[in-house]
Amino acid sequence: MESQTIIEKVSKGSKSSFSKGNLLEQKHSKNILNQGIPVLVSSQLLRSRKMGQIDQAFINSHGELELWEIKCHPHLVSKSQIRRISASAHFLGILLNKTSKIRFIN
Repeated sequence: MESQTIIEKVSKGSKSSFSKGNLLEQKHSKNILNQGIPVLVSSQLLRSRKMGQIDQAFINSHGELELWEIKCHPHLVSKSQIRRISASAHFLGILLNKTSKIRFIN
């Protein structure tokens, strides 16, 4: 099965500082248990392959791998960061034999 990557942007409100970004990531971490099966991904592995680190990953109820990138200002995500995260989604999708989705959440 060939891996397929889908990118979505999800808006959850407006936050304005780095510390609020950390709180936002913690908040969404708690929600993952309700969304599906959490997946632990080594940042070191992804960095060693020149791929982007991901904030949260889980397998949803449809059997898809969802990668959540939580940002206070998603409109400031650079094209190079999107490329790195997309490479991570593609790589992990192949490893797990799952369709992968990327969601930018704020």
